[in-house]
Amino acid sequence: MTLVAVAACAACAGPAHQDIDAPDSPVARYDWDPRDGGMAALLEGELRLEGDCLYVGEAVAAFPRSLATWDSRPQYLSYGGATYAVGDTVSAGGGFVDATTAEDVVVPDGCVLNEWNEVFLVQDEDLEPYAG
Repeated sequence: MTLVAVAACAACAGPAHQDIDAPDSPVARYDWDPRDGGMAALLEGELRLEGDCLYVGEAVAAFPRSLATWDSRPQYLSYGGATYAVGDTVSAGGGFVDATTAEDVVVPDGCVLNEWNEVFLVQDEDLEPYAG
């Protein structure tokens, strides 16, 4: 039993937390203040890491810097006080904007935008799927 615990901890050793604004961060990001409200579209899908880009379903989702962090070694997105692994289903309010004209939106070079060059701005304080 002890060997299993030690082996599991060894996989976690070393710095895993990555600044969301680090040059090699796979997370699209921008500045958003929840007090400013947000758009009313809904994005649901699996959190996917493909190449050097984090997607929600097929969409490049930009997360607010104030609510998100990325842990590169275990590939976890921390958001609004909860942790999500690649493969988890997430849900968020927000809306699509043209990534080529949106101010303060940073899209990693490895991201492939849709045919309209859009990125989904997450404007929600959590990513929990609707349980209704």
